[in-house]
Amino acid sequence: TSFPMTEADGLAEARAEEAQIAREALSQRAEAWEEEVTQAARDYRDVDLTIKFQYAWTLCKTQGEHETRLGIQLLEAIIEENRYDHVDDCAYCLAATHMARGNLAEGRRWTEFLLRHSPDHSAGLTLHRTVLARQKDREQANLQAIGVAAAVAGVAGAVLLGVFGSSSGGRQRGRR
Repeated sequence: TSFPMTEADGLAEARAEEAQIAREALSQRAEAWEEEVTQAARDYRDVDLTIKFQYAWTLCKTQGEHETRLGIQLLEAIIEENRYDHVDDCAYCLAATHMARGNLAEGRRWTEFLLRHSPDHSAGLTLHRTVLARQKDREQANLQAIGVAAAVAGVAGAVLLGVFGSSSGGRQRGRR
């Protein structure tokens, strides 16, 4: 029997489909990027950052470790060049990529960068609420884990004190 799909299942399925589409488009995007770099060098001009962005975003969506790291580097480079009109798209892509990888601190950093540049960016606002909620959940889980560890340590300490306390107490009675 099949169980109803949860929101997490739906998101995972959507990400998997998106990654498959990105992997299929990757060679085409890579080829377009390589051609653009070559042509820009021949023409003594800057590369078209839209082509660079499309290649970088495709790399990030593949979910491959090497590809994702390269995509992140390219997106960050586009932002650093400070000549692309769609910096908010780069920041959103970086935030979403880091979130998908579970890197909440970087996801938050790029979401907040996005919102400083485009305060009304609706997807950015949604992503920001999501990252804050996930960070809060993670912090609560960490606190619970620390609490459990402290409780276990306390019980172990009490047991050890009880064992040593009773064995040393028994010896003292035997000596009198």
